[in-house]
Amino acid sequence: MKTGSMRHAVVLFSALALCAVMPGCGMAAKLGIGGKGGDGAKGGKADGKAGSKQGKKGLASLRVVAVEKAAKRHLVREGTYRGELRAARVVEVSPDVQGRIKKLHADMGSVVAKGDLLFELDPLEMNQMVIQGKAAVSMSEASIKQAEVALQKAQADLDRKKPLADKGLVTKADMDNLETAVLSATSALDVAKAGKAQAKASLKNLIVNKKNMKVRAPFDGMVARRYLDEGAMASPATPVFQLHEAGRLFMRVAVPESDVPFVRKDMTGVMILDALPGRTIGFTVDLISPIVEPATRTCPVDLLVLQAAGGDGAGNGAGAADVKPGMAGAATLVLDEVDGALSIPREAVIERDGRKVVFVVDAAGKASQVQVSVLGEYGAWLRVEGVAEGDDVVVKGQIDLEDGVEVTISRVADVPAGAASARKGGP
Repeated sequence: MKTGSMRHAVVLFSALALCAVMPGCGMAAKLGIGGKGGDGAKGGKADGKAGSKQGKKGLASLRVVAVEKAAKRHLVREGTYRGELRAARVVEVSPDVQGRIKKLHADMGSVVAKGDLLFELDPLEMNQMVIQGKAAVSMSEASIKQAEVALQKAQADLDRKKPLADKGLVTKADMDNLETAVLSATSALDVAKAGKAQAKASLKNLIVNKKNMKVRAPFDGMVARRYLDEGAMASPATPVFQLHEAGRLFMRVAVPESDVPFVRKDMTGVMILDALPGRTIGFTVDLISPIVEPATRTCPVDLLVLQAAGGDGAGNGAGAADVKPGMAGAATLVLDEVDGALSIPREAVIERDGRKVVFVVDAAGKASQVQVSVLGEYGAWLRVEGVAEGDDVVVKGQIDLEDGVEVTISRVADVPAGAASARKGGP
């Protein structure tokens, strides 16, 4: 063999040997080197799939969590409480005496001023009683005169007999009888005078009751209810009208004891009534009960409604004609406000062994348990100490998370609801 041909053979043999050991080499397959050509190709593909599955399995075993950064925020704590509007004063108007209603001078919805006549009772029976009372006074005066005459006669008899008794011409028994007669006449006169005083007092009471047959409004207000019709019997225990004081309206709300320390007199807020959605009404805190109700752990607070006639013209407010006693709604107070407060979402904090803790995820993806102190609650946010500004705090997926576990961060919607882990093949 020539030298050139030998060199060409050596090169070809070397190339074939190298191709034989390379997976999927077509030349080797064609020449029958290294078994079937398809086996090498399939082997390469199988190795790639195995590596991909192993990588996916490693990711799937990581805990999936959602985070929110600890940051300085403007925090506002609000309290919203439901209640019903009521007038400052509500009274059930009834007569001081019993009688039949002769005339109603007002009706439901009537606006009345203090002293206006509301209704009057039939005075016929009372007039007869007054006449009888005057007659009783006259009879008592006659009884007094009669008793005075009897006393004068008894005293005269005693005075006439005394000189005779001194001479022994009148027995001691007769003198005792005369003295007894004077004492009896004196007592009779006292009784007659007392009878007159009683008769005059009864007459005075009847005259007052006669005036009370006409019932007047005790203050400026509006008749909210009418209970009886003309001709019905009314009495102190049977009201005829319900009267609401005009002008001022209040809403009494029950403030939870956790909010009570933040509520102060003259604080202002806004309320929205169910009947007037989208329209705000201002109020001030007027009265705060000094006690917390043990049964409900709430404190009664009265809110004074601030009304501007007709509202403000822009739908932000309610006029006096729109707002009525009995309307229900919700009142909101700004209890506390702080700017630049380090805060985290409320749901980030959980309890472990009686301590409040959060999980912070570092740059390497490791979650560390950190104890925090809650300085204040502001709706969905908590003002805290224990974390640093900018920390990634776990807000979902931390319920049974352990300290030091590696996690992967995802959006909140991607974290399974009600589950603390997204691992496969185990809890």
